[in-house]
Amino acid sequence: MNTRPIPVSTEALLQQSDWLRALASSLISDPHAAEDVVQDTLVTTIADPPLQGSSRPALRAWMTRVARRLVLQRSRRERSRVHRESAVARPEEIASVSEAVERAELRKMLVEAVLGLEAPYRDAVILRYFESLPPRSFVSSD
Repeated sequence: MNTRPIPVSTEALLQQSDWLRALASSLISDPHAAEDVVQDTLVTTIADPPLQGSSRPALRAWMTRVARRLVLQRSRRERSRVHRESAVARPEEIASVSEAVERAELRKMLVEAVLGLEAPYRDAVILRYFESLPPRSFVSSD
């Protein structure tokens, strides 16, 4: 028995393409992903064709196995990706409006407290924490 791969003609692939699209659409709901499966199946058929002696029905069965394997691999990759992303994702918290108002009021109180300080202390706090200057840059060298 001869077990050499035989090239699959473009004509044979074109004859199978409509059927293959229908198969891929039945296996996967996303039309773009289904088209990717079709293209990957065709590429696999060209790159690694079935063994010699395969008839058209055998080619169709072989392409069915390839397409199903590709869908399964895609599904596994997607599940793995979702699992990885959910494992490292931080929980998202959206602050309520009342919390934002509370933070704004605290900032206002802080600014008022700093502005109420005596001149050298007020200047030091403003230069250090509001202007981000290092401490030595605003110390006088008298």
